[in-house]
Amino acid sequence: MAAVPSLRAAADDPGLARLAGPGDSLTDVVDLRALPGYPCLLAWEPYYSFSYDTADTGSSETGFALAGDGQVLLIRSLVSGDFLGRPVARPAVPADAPERAVAELRALAAELPGLVELDEGCGEAELDAWPVPLPGDVRAVLRELGGVRIAGLAPVELRAGSAAGRLSPALVEMVGGVGSFWPVASIEYGRRSASVQVRIDQESGAWGYVVSVPADAERLAQSPELTLLAESLPHLLLRLARIARGAAQRARTAEGGVDGTGFASRALAGGQHFFPNTGEPWVHPAPPHGWSADGDPLRAAAAARLPANALVADLRDAPVPADLCFHRVKGWGHRARAERLRFFGGGRLAAVVPAPAPDRAPR
Repeated sequence: MAAVPSLRAAADDPGLARLAGPGDSLTDVVDLRALPGYPCLLAWEPYYSFSYDTADTGSSETGFALAGDGQVLLIRSLVSGDFLGRPVARPAVPADAPERAVAELRALAAELPGLVELDEGCGEAELDAWPVPLPGDVRAVLRELGGVRIAGLAPVELRAGSAAGRLSPALVEMVGGVGSFWPVASIEYGRRSASVQVRIDQESGAWGYVVSVPADAERLAQSPELTLLAESLPHLLLRLARIARGAAQRARTAEGGVDGTGFASRALAGGQHFFPNTGEPWVHPAPPHGWSADGDPLRAAAAARLPANALVADLRDAPVPADLCFHRVKGWGHRARAERLRFFGGGRLAAVVPAPAPDRAPR
């Protein structure tokens, strides 16, 4: 009997969902009510793989747990130091994500004054003068929100000219150039910083995935990496609302209020992954030649536009959040450097193009 992704099981079988819970991208489920007989062989495959050499020491494990009074078996892949070995399922982003995100954040701001604050939305004249295309779902959000400030987290600043957009020309060029993304936050992590940005498909004008990349061009060249944070700007706002709601629940006082210090520390812990390479599952990058004859037109088009020594990854196959650390591939040498990152389909595919090796002086 085979295990199935818990998200698929939850969607297909309401009774199983009540027993197993909502599921997640790295957990499979076995319905023990449907065993064909005894003994019964259970088959599953972990989401991590030991087939790829990494530049680190892998310590991934598999966790087993019974749920629903022993009627279901949950099998969770605990990914640590190894690449993901197969695509994952992801929870569907609601079709009404823009409206839902605005409503949830407004409710939180009313419930948690001083802990969740919203900046005023943008007027039509401001939106009409926006320096990049604004699809309908993005425009709907910007009419209502100009920014989100949650205690413990870096502010999300959506307007043009915000501090989030103060990036070095070298970094802007390295991640695609002006117009290929919209920066929405700057994340500090010790002495390092990262840029949270919504990728923009310059051919269609569509806003796509939200990623976090190191904000220092030299550091990005030495250690090319990014984190997938959301499938869209509304999805990011929904995730922020979920972090804030969880922080408030865990910081409740005996009197029913919310402790501000506790809220901020819990929100910070919930958003730790907003900085790249902080412990999320690693997506496996590979050379693009495998995509050249791929039946997926987006992959095939990307392969045709990349050099043979590039490394690529399909973020549609990854959990949210997930780390994409190109430099973790064993073949990425200690002296290797990235020339630039490339994104296709609004960030659905990501690639690194290595810089040419420096000429060696003759002996």
